[in-house]
Amino acid sequence: MDLLFELMDYFFMLIILSLSVYNIYIKGNDERIWAKVGEEQVESIKSSIQFLCFGGINSFFGGYIFGLEWLYWITFYSVLVMIICFESIHRKRSTRIGMVVVVIAIFMILRVPNHPGSFEDHINSMEGYQCLYGLECVKIGTSDTEDDTFEIVTNVFMVQRNSYDWYILFAKAAITLEDDEGNVEEIRGLNIAGFWNDY
Repeated sequence: MDLLFELMDYFFMLIILSLSVYNIYIKGNDERIWAKVGEEQVESIKSSIQFLCFGGINSFFGGYIFGLEWLYWITFYSVLVMIICFESIHRKRSTRIGMVVVVIAIFMILRVPNHPGSFEDHINSMEGYQCLYGLECVKIGTSDTEDDTFEIVTNVFMVQRNSYDWYILFAKAAITLEDDEGNVEEIRGLNIAGFWNDY
């Protein structure tokens, strides 16, 4: 069954790739877009915008279908450079700045996760912690022994409280852990544009 879903992902990506090649390179472009621009500028910018459009579309869908988050960065930079190219043709600086701000805001919104699983993945990526299913976490550390060697120490914490708040442009999460001896630890995180930071 997993193989079937994987093949469907590749099939959908192949369709998206084919449609973008057809629409961008084969079908042709709307000449009204380029009507106000001189011939020399059109030829130098047109191929760049086609390349950026192709890369942006396929990177976005590739990142979405295959779960490769770094592909979203290619989409982001492609759209940003396309806006700059279009606006440099028309020489409207204020519009360019506004469009760049809008693209950055949309990118930040799309990158902020709206589910608590992302925070658990962040905790698991931290050195020394491993959490399972939001129920318990294991803290792995080292301690010195009497004969000057290191020994690995594990401490199991039960999850007492788990919170996740999504605020469109950013997200906040916190988890409170308690072990058998009553020691309490709290891990808090702030997500901006898809990146977790501890606070």
